Amino acid sequence: MKIDPTSATWLNIKKHLESRVVEIRTRLETDVNWETTMILRAGLREIKTLLSLAEPEEAPLVDQDFELPS
Repeated sequence: MKIDPTSATWLNIKKHLESRVVEIRTRLETDVNWETTMILRAGLREIKTLLSLAEPEEAPLVDQDFELPS
């Protein structure tokens, strides 16, 4: 999926997600039970996945058409 990381929509979404990360991390620093901790950590993973959608794809280290000699 391609996302324009400079679009106004994405910048608003990114700002919201980053604030949610702060909220969740703050909550994790409180005395929460194991189940709540796991739910909050899963939320952090989902947010990080969403934020990664706007990151550029890494270029391959070698050309795709490279073949090893026989």
